[in-house]
Amino acid sequence: MNKQDDRYGYSVFWWPEDAMWIAQSIEFPSLSGVGETPDDALKEAREIVQVSVQSMKEDGEPIPKPVASRVV
Repeated sequence: MNKQDDRYGYSVFWWPEDAMWIAQSIEFPSLSGVGETPDDALKEAREIVQVSVQSMKEDGEPIPKPVASRVV
């Protein structure tokens, strides 16, 4: 994962219905990871974002900027 992709924001929360941790990308709200621990969920979400960003680059699609780098 390059440094740009690593600056995306994530929300990690417990999902009691499935008794799993969920990590959801702020910039890619349809992408999330699940895990037995918060770290597992975050790792999975980051990997999914990395694959998605790479695919978007290859397809010439616009890639969202990390929230933290946006000028208000």
